[in-house]
Amino acid sequence: MILLTKFTGEEFMVNPDMIKTVEDCGDTMITYVTGERVLVRETLKEIRERFMQYKSSVGGVPAFVVGVGSEQRHEEPKHVGSGL
Repeated sequence: MILLTKFTGEEFMVNPDMIKTVEDCGDTMITYVTGERVLVRETLKEIRERFMQYKSSVGGVPAFVVGVGSEQRHEEPKHVGSGL
């Protein structure tokens, strides 16, 4: 779980696996896989960092979203130096 702050100042915990998209539209908008949306005070970069910390703490390797808007696609991280 990662800690975020609603625009009202209320802190809440969210399961990063339930986040569909995070958008910087002047404010930071999170859209859950359920379609629900919430505005948060954290920046896109802060949320990404917390997501990465969470995934590494639970032993997961996150997929990265590449692109903008309708051009977004998910890519698995490239493993460097493994020889595979």
